[in-house]
This record gives sequence, C-alpha cells and structure tokens, in this order.
Amino acid sequence: MSLAKRFLALQLGLVIVISVVVALVMIQQTRSWVTLRAESVTRAATSVMAQDPFVRDGMKSEDPTARLQAYAHRIEDESDIDFVTLMTPEGTRLTHAIPEFVGHEYSGDRSRALADETYTVTETGQLGPSVRTIAPIFDTDGSIVGLVSSGVLLNQIAQENRQQLPGLALIVLALLVMSSLVSYVLARYLSRATNGQAPESLVRSQALNRAVLAEAREGLVLLDQLGRPVLANLRARHLLDMKPAADDAAQAQRRRSVTLRRRNEPLPTEILPTVIRELVDGQREFLDEWCTVGTRTLIVSCVKASRDSKLRVLIVQDHTELTRLSGELDTVRTMAAGLRAQTHEHANRMHTVVSLLELERYPQALEFAASNLTVTRDLGTTVTESVADPYLSALLLGKTAEAHERGVDLQVVVHGEIPASTADPSEVVSVVGNLVDNAIYAAASNQDREEPAVEVELAPSERPGYVQLTVADTGPGVDPEVADSLFDRGVSTKPTGGSMRGVGLHLAYQIAESWGTRLSFVNDAGAVFTVEIPVHDSARDAEEDDS
Repeated sequence: MSLAKRFLALQLGLVIVISVVVALVMIQQTRSWVTLRAESVTRAATSVMAQDPFVRDGMKSEDPTARLQAYAHRIEDESDIDFVTLMTPEGTRLTHAIPEFVGHEYSGDRSRALADETYTVTETGQLGPSVRTIAPIFDTDGSIVGLVSSGVLLNQIAQENRQQLPGLALIVLALLVMSSLVSYVLARYLSRATNGQAPESLVRSQALNRAVLAEAREGLVLLDQLGRPVLANLRARHLLDMKPAADDAAQAQRRRSVTLRRRNEPLPTEILPTVIRELVDGQREFLDEWCTVGTRTLIVSCVKASRDSKLRVLIVQDHTELTRLSGELDTVRTMAAGLRAQTHEHANRMHTVVSLLELERYPQALEFAASNLTVTRDLGTTVTESVADPYLSALLLGKTAEAHERGVDLQVVVHGEIPASTADPSEVVSVVGNLVDNAIYAAASNQDREEPAVEVELAPSERPGYVQLTVADTGPGVDPEVADSLFDRGVSTKPTGGSMRGVGLHLAYQIAESWGTRLSFVNDAGAVFTVEIPVHDSARDAEEDDS
C-alpha cells in the first residue's frame, strides 16, 4: 500500500474516532443542558408559586383542593412543568396531575422543605422519575402553611434530548465529510509528491539517491521554481564554489525561520555564482552551455526534474575532465595517424631501395636509404633533445608525420631548451593539437595558391616560467567577419556539418586563460596563433630546492 493510501486510511480512521467522540460529548452536553434547564424551570416555578398570595390564601381556605386544583392545572398547561403538587405540611396532597392521587400522602422527602429550604432533587414519584423542586409556603407570620412541588419528568427530558439528535447528527456528519474531504485532498497531494510509492520504496529510493549524489562525477543542483538551489551534491559545491550567504549563521537561521512561517518556502543558505545565476534566470532549460567559474571552465545543462515538476536540475561538468579524455583520444589518434603515415612512407621507401638493389644500383640504394634515415633522425633528435616534455614532443612528431601524409610540410623550430610543462598534459595536448590541426587543415585547403606548409616554433618567453608557442600556416588566414568572435563556442571557419564544430579553439582559449595567459592571432601570409605555455622555471626550482 502506498504512503498516500496509508495516510488516507489513518486519517479517515482518526476522523471517525474523533467524530464519534465529538458526538458522544455533544449528546452528554445536550443532556446536561436539558437537565439544567429543567432544574431552572422547576426552581423558578416553585419559587413563584410559594410566594403567590393566592396560593397562600388557598392553603388556609376551608376547601384548598377546590381553589388550587384548577390553578395547578393552568400552570402545567401554560409552562414546561409536567406536574404541580400542593400539600399540607404533613404531606397530604391537595393537588395532583392525576386527580385520583389527591388526598394521598406525598411519597418524596420533604424534611428539607420543612426546615425552610428550597431544593431540587431527582426522585421517582407516581408519574415516574422526575426532576423536582420543593419549597415551603409561608404565612404572613412566618409559619409554614404548606409545601409546593413542581417537576419535569425524565422521559420528557429524554424526549427533548432525542429532538436534539438530528441536529447533532447533522453537525457530526458535516464534520466527518469535511474532515474526509481534507484528508482526501492531502492524500492526493501526498500521492503526487511521492509518485504513489510505498514508504519502503521511498526509503530505498532515498538511499539510492544519496549514493548517486555522493558518487556522481557531475555536479548536481536541484533548483526550485524561482531558480534557487535547494539541494546540491558535494561535487557541485566544489565545482561551483558554493558558499553561504553573507549573513552569519544566527541571522540566516532567524531569517529562515521567519520565511518558513510566513511563506512556507525554503530559503537557500547558499548562492550560485553570478554567471550560473544569469544562465538559470535567462532560460528555463538549456544544454551544454560553456562558462567560466573561477579558474574552471564548466559545461552546464539545466533540465526539468520530471515531466510535470516545477523543479529543475542543474548538471555541471568540469571541462578539465573532458579535456583530459579528449586529449588522450587526440594523442592516440595522432600517434595512430603518425604510425600509419610512417608505415606507408617506410613501405614506399623500402620498395624503392629493393628496386634499386635489384637493378644492382648499390650506391644509389645506399644513398637513398641513408638520406631518409638522416632526415628522420634529425627531426626526432631536434624535438626529443630540445623539448623535455614527453607528451609535447610525441605530439609534435605525430603531427609531423600526419601533415606529411596530407602533403603539408610541417617544420618544428625549437630555440634553446624547452622545460617540461607544469600544466596538465591533457591540456597541453589539447591546446597544441588544436592549433596544429587547424593549421594543417588551413594550409592543405589553400594548396592551390600556396605551397602548403606549417611552422611550429617553441621559444623561451619574456615571462619567467613560460615558453611561447607560435603556429603559422600558409592558409587563407582568419576571415575578418569572424575575427572578433573566433574564440566563442560554436564559431568555426571550417564548413558546417558537425555538432562539434567551433569547440577546439574555444576550448584552447579557455585553457589558456586558466594558465594565466591568452591565445591570440594575427593574419600574416596566413594565420599566426601565439600562446604561452607554463613550464618549470629552473632558477625558481633551484631556489625552492635550496630553501
């Protein structure tokens, strides 16, 4: 049974119990009220008759019954009194509702009346159980000349109680219907809020959600309908650098409690970065928006939590991880392309050497093989001996072979010794690989006008701890129409046809900014891109070692 159904059953049971209790209390209160009313009526009527001169004079007349019987019947007919009994101090009835009992002795207690006391009791007489009031009748000299008793029968009280029952039943029924309706509405709301799940299922779902939130590699933030964070996992707090609001904990707690009381809405104690808040406020839903928070470049998406929910989920991915994966893939792809190009080139040269040997042209075969070995060894020696970073040197060698296969002459010029980079290898591979790939593509696409060539230059920078990378090509250069927005995501000079166009340069630009440098370009017989790469500073490292 779902939580909503259990809640509804419990509420209905509780409503029924409360309704029964209320009905019993109301019946008891009604009975008490009718009884009190009967006591009040009998006391008032008895007091009035005890002080009536007509009654006093009748009690002293020669035939009291003849004078007072009609009087008593008139009182019974014109009031709520069921019977009026006038009697002598000795207890002999002078009047009665049933004439046959006139002259008989009064069966109730009259001792307190003889002691000058007016009192109300519940007794059983000739007509049955009744609530009656007995009072003495005084003569002008203060002596008791008789007693008067008036009463209301209990069956009459019961009848009045029964007359009240329909009204009580209507009130209880209305209470039951309204309470049941409220319980049903609450159960419907609870069913929607819990998707009709049982408590055990909710517990399991909660445990699963906590595990997913704790272990998820993406940052996840739950936003309310106003775009405020109400729940975030640790990864999101780390990536977005979410911090408490400016007020201290006591003020936040006080403000939260006031808000909850007045508006019944959660007040977030943490705030989103400005750039994320602008994205969330500007669009209800979006996918793969790139933004920078601190030193991190993030990919942010915002989707609905569920189909009919007003809540949204903010999904945050660190581009560093994507860059690492992309860089690893690019490195593997470059190495594979280089190996494929080298294999193809080596096969062609081996066929040529074999053919020269078959033609017995041994000097030419030796010269051809030695020249190829010299070129390959010179290039490998220049890169590997001058560039200490193994990832960068391997990338340049692979790109050289790939460019050669595409008919592009790629030259690597190294000035001095290039220390290993302090940046993440995947970031270095991503920046250099994107720039070289774009240069090879531009040079190859412009080969009908210029001899396709690319030059990669590495030289010490004027800034300590950096080397300057320059990539120049013989392509057509950067189109002036896109020059101002070249590093924006989605902007590309290549033909459209892929969803990943316009990502490489944007990613390289973001990485360069995280290094504390800038990626720039000029058009000079082609495009020339320049960026500074952070490297180990030998002088600074030596000072740190000495300290």
